[in-house]
Amino acid sequence: MSKSIASLWLKDPWVFLAVGFGSGLTPRMPGTVGSLLAVLLAWTLFCYVELAVQIACTLGLVAISWLVIHQVQRKHEVGDDSSIVIDEFAGVWIAVVALPEKPWVWLVAFLLFRLFDVWKPMPIGLIDRKVKGALGVLLDDVVAGLMALVLAYASWIWITNIGVS
Repeated sequence: MSKSIASLWLKDPWVFLAVGFGSGLTPRMPGTVGSLLAVLLAWTLFCYVELAVQIACTLGLVAISWLVIHQVQRKHEVGDDSSIVIDEFAGVWIAVVALPEKPWVWLVAFLLFRLFDVWKPMPIGLIDRKVKGALGVLLDDVVAGLMALVLAYASWIWITNIGVS
């Protein structure tokens, strides 16, 4: 049974977190809006803390995301509802963790994450189709974030080495 959780976001704290504080409730492109809020929150935090704290916060967000998605799916009998964007938060944080504090590099990571999350190249598409439940909702975004991180970091190294940065 699949139903919408949009009407519950101010009534249930699990749903409030799942919909990214309301960012996933936009009528168009909720994943992109949630990802944008996530990257802004990451910039606010990551630019002021050491790498170990960035990694700890990102791993903590991944764990919390799984728990939140699991609770919302169990309690409200929903699947991969488009308003659930906490998985995008986790994916974006993975995409930018450890990147240099250069807006263009973060923009590249953000755009790559969104591209991979929407396009779902291998192995993201396979994960999206085959892995069910909260893990399935989260894992494709985790992998998209890892792929975006690797390519954004490689872009930064390449641009830096040719002297354009």
